[in-house]
Parts: sequence; C-alpha cells; structure tokens
Amino acid sequence: MRETEGSTKNHLLSRRVFFGILIIVSTILVLVLIRPYLSVIIFSLTIVVVLRPLYNRVYSWKWVSNFRASKGLATALTILGFILFIAIPVTILAMLAHSQVEALSSDISVDEFALEDFLDELLTEIETLPVLSSVEIDRESFLETLTSAVDQLFRTLINLVLSIAASFPNLLISMFLFFGFLVTLLPSYDSLADLERDLINLDRPIFEAYATKISLMTRSMFLGIFVLSFIQGGAMGIFYTIAGVPYAAFWTMLSIALSVLPLVGISFVVLPMSIILILNGDVRSAIIVLIGFYGFANWIDIVLRPKLVPQGAYLHPMLLILSVFGGLALAGFFGVVYGPVIMIVFVTTIDMYRRHFLGIGEPAEADNEVVPATE
Repeated sequence: MRETEGSTKNHLLSRRVFFGILIIVSTILVLVLIRPYLSVIIFSLTIVVVLRPLYNRVYSWKWVSNFRASKGLATALTILGFILFIAIPVTILAMLAHSQVEALSSDISVDEFALEDFLDELLTEIETLPVLSSVEIDRESFLETLTSAVDQLFRTLINLVLSIAASFPNLLISMFLFFGFLVTLLPSYDSLADLERDLINLDRPIFEAYATKISLMTRSMFLGIFVLSFIQGGAMGIFYTIAGVPYAAFWTMLSIALSVLPLVGISFVVLPMSIILILNGDVRSAIIVLIGFYGFANWIDIVLRPKLVPQGAYLHPMLLILSVFGGLALAGFFGVVYGPVIMIVFVTTIDMYRRHFLGIGEPAEADNEVVPATE
C-alpha cells in the first residue's frame, strides 16, 4: 500500500516537473514571439484597467444589459467613448504639432543666422543688468556654446516628432493590436483575473486586495497624470494662441508632454518663453502666458489632482519621475505608460508583503478579514 502511494506521488511529481518545464519553455518562446509588440500589449492592458469602470457603468444601463449581445454592445460603446474623447483630440493635436514642427524646421534651415543674432541680442541685454556689469564674458565662445546647445535642443525635438510620424506603418499595426486587445479583454476582465489568481495560488482575499490596489493606482496614474496633463497642456495652448505665440500647437503638445513630470512640468516651456518674449519687447504676450500658467494651469493641478488621485493610490513624485524617464529610455513613447505601471506593481508588491506576510501596518480595506501570516 505504501509502495503504491509512493509511486503515485512520484508519478504526480514527475508530471508536475514535466509541465513546469514545458510552461517555462513555452513562456520564453511566446515572449520572444511577442517581444516586438510587448509595449503595445502592456499599454493595452493599462488602458483596459482604466476603461473597466466605464465598461461596468455602460453595462449596467438597463437598455444595454437587456440587449441580446450586451457585453459586445457595452464594449463597443466604451471603445467609442475612448475614441471620441481621447484618441481623436490627441490625434488632431499631434497632427497640428507635426505640421508646425515641419514649418519650424524649415524656418530654422532658411535663416541659419537668426538664432545666433537673437542670442547675441540676448547676451547684450544680460550684460546691461547691474548685477553682471562687472563680469567679463567671452562673447564669441559663449555665443558659440549657447547657439550650439539651443540648436541641438530644437533639432532633437523636431527629429523626435518627425521620427514618430515616419513610423506610421508600425503605428497602424500597433493600433490594430491595441483595439483588438480592448475588444477581447474588456468583457473578459474578470475571467482573466480569476485565471491569474489560480496561477499565482494566493488566498482570494489577499489576491483581491492586491489586484484592487494595482488597478486603483493604475487608474489614478492615468487620470492624475495623463488626463490632467492633457487638460493643463490644453489650457496653456489656449493662452499660447491668445498671446499670439508662433507654433502654438507645437508648444501645446510639448506642454502636455512635460506636464507628465510633477513639480516642474510646463515651467520648462513657460518661463524661457516669457523671458524671450519680454526681451523681444512683447511684454503683453509674456504676461498672458504667465497668467495662463500661474493663474490657470497651476490651479488645475492643485484642484483636480486630489480628486483624481485618492490618497491610497498615491505614488511619490520622485518615483514617478524615475519611472517615466526609465520607461522612455527603455522603450520610447510607450515607456511613458508602462514605466510607471512597473513602478506601481513594485511598490504595491512591497506594500502587500509588509502588510500580509510580515504583519507590518494595517491590512488593506479590501481584505480586513485576512490575518497576517505569523512565523
């Protein structure tokens, strides 16, 4: 009898080892296969997590839930809302910014001495300041260094936008995969979560608390960073237009991108622009831009961020900055999204481990019945 039980256990163990090795090998092969589109997959999963509450709300509508293909209708309406209110406005603004970048690039190429002349005038104005009256400046070397730096900065920004436009064929494939993932995952989100829980083999309350916190932080990141950045940058775009700033769409897009960075953000555009406008004698435009920044854009951040980002879903600004820059360096444009997502998973995992397995701190609200593991 004991020999039979031992042989059965050995047989089960050998099967588990075999399937374990098979899963590892097949997982590696799948990762190699999907590696070119891994960024799109992570981006799609992030958007699915963000859009899931909207999907649930649409699905709860009586006329939708009574429809024969209710899940398909709710998915279609959710994706339609995403296209109308997010994808189309961003695309239009990006196209305007691209056309203005091309115009800006040609303007720089046509008048190659304009930048140097402007910086020469700027240096003359700086030398008239009382604080710097006794300081000797090597004009030739200073102008050469500054001209090279500013020119390189402009050309880097221009090349970045043009390179994004040049990758349009790959963008079409990515868009096809993106919407395919949305259609597939939005209605089957709960089933996917159950499968993930079974594979991880965590207690259900702990897994639900873990998944809930990651979902909450991901949605808060999207609303508190990207949506807020679009609102802030769009508001500044209105003031750029009112002030008559050249290439307003380009500066608007740049402001939206920089708004992702907390603490500093749009000031990288607004403050140098205001100084240049004042030195050019256009004080009115400088005042309008500064009013837009300090009177509206900053207050948008102060008022909306606490409402869009709950306290339990807060990610420290330095971790956010590190994850954004790390994601950009690792995977380019899509890294702006999944860099913070990776940081959220890391922070949440450490927090849940401290709460539920080390017994440090209070358990999350979603799982107060779970008793932390003891030694």
